[in-house]
Amino acid sequence: MARKFAAVVFSLGCVQASPLMALGLGEISLESYLNEPLRAEVDLLNVQGLHEDQIRIRLATSEDFKRMGVDRAYFLTSISFDVEVDDNGRGRIVLTSEDPVLEPYLDFIVEARWPSGRLLREYTVLVDPPVFDQAVPVVSASERIAEAAGETEGAGPEARPVQASAAFLAG
Repeated sequence: MARKFAAVVFSLGCVQASPLMALGLGEISLESYLNEPLRAEVDLLNVQGLHEDQIRIRLATSEDFKRMGVDRAYFLTSISFDVEVDDNGRGRIVLTSEDPVLEPYLDFIVEARWPSGRLLREYTVLVDPPVFDQAVPVVSASERIAEAAGETEGAGPEARPVQASAAFLAG
């Protein structure tokens, strides 16, 4: 009898707790490259009626970094966190910086606060070097010198005194 009662109480507790689901932080998507200012987005999960003003996002405290065993690099303090919630209730965090990302990876902890809770989540991001356009041909320095030498040979009278003075110095 006691087990049935405990099971009923547990079930009712689960039903009551379902509307109070906690806010969650989703995966991060990086939109910038190495040596560029940071631009990334994190999806907010289970926003469920929370307004942008009720959600506070920031870099975790130094104590949180220390407790979780993560180094807090100085660059991380320049990251801005902006919360956006659209009309459909989907939320996201936009992470930006004015300073370029100079390290090939970032490891940081984000703190989320809302009226009924607090959450810490660690993110590790690998930052790729920029992609170069393959359609633009890359010309080596030796090819440029050869082209420049070819242009000056047939350039006309203004190139001859330079050649003559070079011959005089060589002799």
